[in-house]
Amino acid sequence: MSAAREPPEQRGEPSVSGTIEVAGQKLRLVGLTDLFELFLEGGKAANLDTARELLLLLKSFNTIPPSVEDALAPAILEAYRVFLADHPRDG
Repeated sequence: MSAAREPPEQRGEPSVSGTIEVAGQKLRLVGLTDLFELFLEGGKAANLDTARELLLLLKSFNTIPPSVEDALAPAILEAYRVFLADHPRDG
């Protein structure tokens, strides 16, 4: 009999996935929404450096198909811009 595992957020793992469209494919990425929220709280700007940082983090939780990897950072940047527009910061 195996012991019950704690929820992902209690283990320090991302729990909220998101879907992003890149190179005509829809990818479900574990941790996408969690990371967007963390970056928003940290005041991270929507730029290509931020998108590359997000991509590196997402790779630790997801298998990224080689066929879309080159196009993924710009797609993440666009998704993060949309997220920021939908979640304005106070102050």
